[in-house]
Amino acid sequence: MSHGSQTLAVSWPYGSLPTPTLSGATAIYADVLPGVNLLVSATPTGVSDVVEVTDAAAAANPDLATLTFPVSGNGLTVSADSLGNLSAVDASGDAVFTAAAPQMWDSAGQTAAAAPAGDAGQAATPTVPAAATGPIAGDAQAVMAVTASAGTMSLTPVASVLAGSSVVYPVFIDPTWNSGQSNSNPSWSDVYETLDSSGDVTGYGHTW
Repeated sequence: MSHGSQTLAVSWPYGSLPTPTLSGATAIYADVLPGVNLLVSATPTGVSDVVEVTDAAAAANPDLATLTFPVSGNGLTVSADSLGNLSAVDASGDAVFTAAAPQMWDSAGQTAAAAPAGDAGQAATPTVPAAATGPIAGDAQAVMAVTASAGTMSLTPVASVLAGSSVVYPVFIDPTWNSGQSNSNPSWSDVYETLDSSGDVTGYGHTW
């Protein structure tokens, strides 16, 4: 992402990415880990990076216990606040890019709402699942712990949402970065931070 001369780059931590399949505004990188896809979408305010964990075997991979992404930025410093919201600020302390505390959710609500279908086995060609757009009622969901230090951003998925007998796959892990400059057109993270700090909400959802 860039804003004038300032840039922010977040890299995948586990080797080179494969050639993606494009679906609308989303680049689908299949099998970045066994049974794990990376969905990178351009949004009106930034970039959404959704990690799709397709089944229990994939969820058991120790590489998902903590995801530590290399982060680089030209003239920016990345930090996390006490709620896990991330900011990339310039030398004046102004937020150039922001990310709400990353969420994760399963597909329980989506599965319950879907019409009965035939075999739901893995498709030969990866597609963007409807549940990847954000959690809905009925999904198991959680806000993840996040830390940021020089050159890295680490997310710790919540074990009970990632794996267990009640988890409905796919599970989605969602760190989304937005431009901090769009004050006249608030992003989801702007709304998230404002409502959370006011104490008026008790849950979270991609509904904006």
